[in-house]
Amino acid sequence: TISARTIEGRLLDRLQLGGVRMALAPVEVAIESLDFRWAPLRLLSGRVTAKELTLTGVDIRDNTPKETPPDFAWPRVSGLAGFFDGKIERLQVNGLTYRRLDGLPVNVTTISSSVAWRNALLSLSDLAAVAPTGRVAGSIVAGFSWPSLRFDLAVTPAEPIAGMDAFSLQGRFLPGRSPEQLAGSFTVAGASGKVKRMELAGEAGMTRQAFNLRQLRLTRP
Repeated sequence: TISARTIEGRLLDRLQLGGVRMALAPVEVAIESLDFRWAPLRLLSGRVTAKELTLTGVDIRDNTPKETPPDFAWPRVSGLAGFFDGKIERLQVNGLTYRRLDGLPVNVTTISSSVAWRNALLSLSDLAAVAPTGRVAGSIVAGFSWPSLRFDLAVTPAEPIAGMDAFSLQGRFLPGRSPEQLAGSFTVAGASGKVKRMELAGEAGMTRQAFNLRQLRLTRP
């Protein structure tokens, strides 16, 4: 179920929604305002192009029961979703809160990125997320026809962790051998200033219930 308290603008170029609510059981999403600028005529050529999508005041309530076992099923797309190409030149989220049942909320101040969808491949470039706990920047590419994931991220915590004030995360995952959906290599490195203090590298595989870790190597001075 999707509803909006106010609707302004035109579907042909710019649309502004206020008080948006989405019920995607067991998840509920409330958005104070949504501003969408796009060129719908390009749909005739099989392409969705948006200049800007701005979400303000996003509140996500996850009502999944605590006893529910984890399900890491990698999403797949089929049908029309795989034939359309799309791009959002600028995605901006201002103020996001996620809460699981009555647990403590997770707050994110801002998220911005350029988003592209082509051949069931989702690309997030120039990604930047700022939260009270720190900042994340980089890029993520995920495949939803054949499972794949590639990321290159830089993490700057608000407070140093074990004397380290900067971290880098890289990974490349491709379809795995059943029961693993994805399998590949990853590297996590921590530094103090320009001096590397720690590196953890290895291989990982993701099943629907767990992550399998192999050939882990921890290096530090």
